[in-house]
Amino acid sequence: MTQGDPQDLLARFWRDLADLRTGMLGLATEHEGHAQPMTAHFEGEHGPLWFYAHKHSRIAMAADQSHAAVFHYIGRKHDLYACVHGEVAMTSNDDAINRFWSDEVARWYPQGRYDPELTLLCFTPSSAQIWLPSGGGQPTLFGMGRDREAPHEIRAEVRL
Repeated sequence: MTQGDPQDLLARFWRDLADLRTGMLGLATEHEGHAQPMTAHFEGEHGPLWFYAHKHSRIAMAADQSHAAVFHYIGRKHDLYACVHGEVAMTSNDDAINRFWSDEVARWYPQGRYDPELTLLCFTPSSAQIWLPSGGGQPTLFGMGRDREAPHEIRAEVRL
């Protein structure tokens, strides 16, 4: 495994996330480790990440008070993987709700921005592990492709 430049990999992560924006968000505890697909909204190359959620979803109810969480991300071409740790908290930040509102989000909330089921989760990242696999977007399964050279990864741990 090769150690990559943390700042280069972090910049690559933010660029990739801006393109796809979807990952798996979950609580970082032994018994609540279930993650669910969520679309991240953010500005620039930093956090926080904002997620629209239904108030009575398991993750929103747990985030009523700040809670340790993990965001897992796989790039569109499977050429970047990231595990981001941080804190998630439910918020009613009207500015953020309005700033990131879109037709895509509106499909989930029939009463619009003021839907009583709508809440916003604010995920503040604190650290991440980021990997660039040597095979890029050519994953192998169950040993297929063994004639290829041994894989190696470029990896970095970064504080956010």
